[in-house]
Amino acid sequence: MWLHIFIGQSGCRTDNHPGKGDPAGLPCRLNVEYSAFDKVPQVPSRCFRSHGVLRNMNTIDKFKECDHKELLENVGKKVWEDIVSNKIEEDPSLLSRFLLLTFADLKKYIYYYWFAFPCLCMPEDVTMVTDPVKLTDRLNSQQVSLGQLFFNCLKSTVSIWEYTVCCLPLTI
Repeated sequence: MWLHIFIGQSGCRTDNHPGKGDPAGLPCRLNVEYSAFDKVPQVPSRCFRSHGVLRNMNTIDKFKECDHKELLENVGKKVWEDIVSNKIEEDPSLLSRFLLLTFADLKKYIYYYWFAFPCLCMPEDVTMVTDPVKLTDRLNSQQVSLGQLFFNCLKSTVSIWEYTVCCLPLTI
């Protein structure tokens, strides 16, 4: 097992496993555990894989001075690059990314951390290219049924990757 913690401005890639077997009604959670630093991390059963960057700072001043917005934007850009390059089709877990910024005052046993999760937001100046249309005007009944099956799978514990779903552009 190799544990890589980089001090200062460097970062460390980690793989993590948020649980998917929690009872209904509980909020999502993400836990960075020791196995996240293994060279070949094993995803426990009933868990999802997540990718992240860990930055550990030398001093509390460096922790406070760090440009949180820029770091989070960089992680978000990585998500977008993976979408554009179609890497997410091979590994959908690339959509689940996080940033963890830390500082530990070991003499006083005080720990500071900042957990962040990027999300893709639509630009404010989006304009509609065409008027909206009903799905049934563009898709046949089999495609509509497959779409319903896909969304029903999102609500259940069944893996959605067992089904083939065609993605349509937003500008139909």
